[in-house]
Amino acid sequence: MKENEINYGINYWVLPGLPQNVFNISMSRIMKTISTYYNIDVEVIKSKTRKREIVQCRHIFYYFSKRLTRHSLASIGDYSAKGWKGDHATAIHGARVAKNLIETDKYYRNDVANIEKLIYNSEAEVTRW
Repeated sequence: MKENEINYGINYWVLPGLPQNVFNISMSRIMKTISTYYNIDVEVIKSKTRKREIVQCRHIFYYFSKRLTRHSLASIGDYSAKGWKGDHATAIHGARVAKNLIETDKYYRNDVANIEKLIYNSEAEVTRW
């Protein structure tokens, strides 16, 4: 873990100042926030398409759903799939890809940080590159 990175799963009960609603965020809120940020319909994100911009939205969804909800990986994978089989392996892979991109791509990292602000506060002001 990097110095400036917070692991909510471990530090949630220990560190003061963390959002108290970390585990009260719904998967639908995460999906709608990503959909609004990228201006892509939720149904398109849930579709079977493999277009890069859609797949990256799903990866961000897996990343935040794994971090901010108490849902099982199987239910996260299933929620994101409409008309196709999403499972725990899909969610694990997507969250891992998102984490790797956050560490290596500054534009992707900026987008994820902005989406996180919007998830916690829908009135937050964010700027895209």
